[in-house]
Amino acid sequence: MPGRKLPVTKLILRAGVAALATAALALGPLAPAWASTPTPTPVPVPTPTHTAPDNPWASEPGTGQILGNVYTTVASNPWVQQPVAGATVTAYTINSAGKATAQASVLSGRTGDYLFTNLPAGTYYLKFDKLPASAGRVPQWLMQTALAPHGRSTAVADQASVQEYAEELRIPIVFSGSVSCELCTAPPDPATTSVELWALDYGTTMTRLQAVRPSAAGRYSFASVFPAANSYEVHVVYTGRDSFAKLSSVYVGYAPGSTYPLDLIEARQVSKVAGVDPFFVAQLHANYADFLHRAATDTDVANWSRASEGYDGRAAYLIATSDEARLIRIDAAYSSILNRTSDAGGRLNWLNAIRSGALRADDLFISLYGSQEYFQAHGGTNTGYVAALYKALVGRTGTPSDWSFWAAQIAQHGRAWVAGQFWNTPEATLVRMQADYTYFTGSPARGDEIDEQLTELAVYGEEEFRASLATNGRATLRYHVG
Repeated sequence: MPGRKLPVTKLILRAGVAALATAALALGPLAPAWASTPTPTPVPVPTPTHTAPDNPWASEPGTGQILGNVYTTVASNPWVQQPVAGATVTAYTINSAGKATAQASVLSGRTGDYLFTNLPAGTYYLKFDKLPASAGRVPQWLMQTALAPHGRSTAVADQASVQEYAEELRIPIVFSGSVSCELCTAPPDPATTSVELWALDYGTTMTRLQAVRPSAAGRYSFASVFPAANSYEVHVVYTGRDSFAKLSSVYVGYAPGSTYPLDLIEARQVSKVAGVDPFFVAQLHANYADFLHRAATDTDVANWSRASEGYDGRAAYLIATSDEARLIRIDAAYSSILNRTSDAGGRLNWLNAIRSGALRADDLFISLYGSQEYFQAHGGTNTGYVAALYKALVGRTGTPSDWSFWAAQIAQHGRAWVAGQFWNTPEATLVRMQADYTYFTGSPARGDEIDEQLTELAVYGEEEFRASLATNGRATLRYHVG
C-alpha cells in the first residue's frame, strides 16, 4: 500500500484532528477507503471483526468516523491509567422513543484505541461492552451518568473525523443498608414504606432514579449507580396512617467503585410546642428515645425546655443523668453481664452511689465483670474467666498465652483489679467508644474523630460521654416537627 501507515495509538484531542490530517497528507498519497472497504454501509448489530485500521482518515462520501481511547485506573493510584484492549465498542442511534439500535461495532486495540469508519452522517451513542475480565468493569456508555443513562452523544458530519475524549471505565456504586423506624420494635412494613434514590443536578434539579420496597427484614439496595452531576438524596417514603413522616431523606455524596453503607430511619412526625425551638423539640424527642426508651409528650418538651433554658446540650445531660436513665443502664448492665434482672436492693444501692458521686457508671460494669457470679457463670476457672473477658470487652477470644498471663495477674491482684485493667485497655476502650458513637450517630467514628472521641471517653467517663454524643444533629432526621 503506498504511503505511510498511521495506526491510532494514543489520545488525540478534538482540536488537533485537522492538524494531524494535514500532516498525514504531507507524507504522500494514501490508499482510498474503497480499496479496503467495499461496502460503506454498516451492518445492523454486527459482530466485531477488526481493530483500528492502518488509515484513520479515510472515509467514503456521505460518511464520517469516530476515534477514541478507553482505559481504567488503578484503585491504589487513580493517576495510573491502564488501556483496555479487546473491549467491544458499539455505535448506536437512538430514536425519539428512546430505542437504541446498534449500527456498527469494533474492538479496542492493545493501547485502548478504537476507530469507526464509514459511519453515515448522524448522531451516535457509544457503548463499551463485552469487556475483558481484566478490566474489572461493567458495560457502560460513553460519559454515562445517573442523569444521562445513554451517556453523551457524538455528532458525525460528512467526511469528518471526530476525536472522542479518552473514556475511563468506572466502577458504579452500590447503595445498601437497612431501614428502621423510630421507636419501633420491628422493621417498617414494606406495604407502606418505599426507598427512593434521587440525583441532584448541581442542587437545582432532582430526578428519581430508582425506587424499591425494603424486605421484611428492612434491607434495601440500589446497584449499578453511576455518578450524578452533583450528589444524591435517598428518601424513605411512608404511605400509612401511623405517626410517621411522609418523607424522610438523607443527603449523600458519591464514592465510586464501592458499596456505600447507608442505614435509613423512617422519621416520626411530632407536633410543634409553643415557645420552643423546633430543633430543641426534635432533640428532646431523640433524647427520650435514646436514654429513656419511650416517647416524650408535649408537656415533657415544655418542661425540659424551661429546666435547661432552651439549651439542648444541657437537656441531654440532665436526661442522661436522671434517675430514670440511670436505672435503665443499671438494669441493662445486669442483663448483659450477669444474664438476669437486677434485684431491687442492688439497683437502688448502685443508683444512690452514682447519684452521690461516690462511684461512676463505669464502676458498675467493672464490678459486675469482676464479681464471683460472673466468674462462676464462665467455668469457675481463671482461664475460662479471662477468655470470657476477652470476648465481652474486646470482641475476640485471646490466645492461651494471653489467658496464662492474666490468670497470673488474678492470682496476684484479684479479679476486680483485672476486670478494671481490661475495662481501661486501649482496645476495650475503643470497642466501647465505637459502640456508643454508632448508637447515637448511626455510624462509627473515623479518622481524626477516633482519637478525639477516645480522649473524651477517658476524661469524662461513660455517662457524660454518652450525653455529649446525644446532641449530634441527627435528631432532625429522626423527628420531623410540624
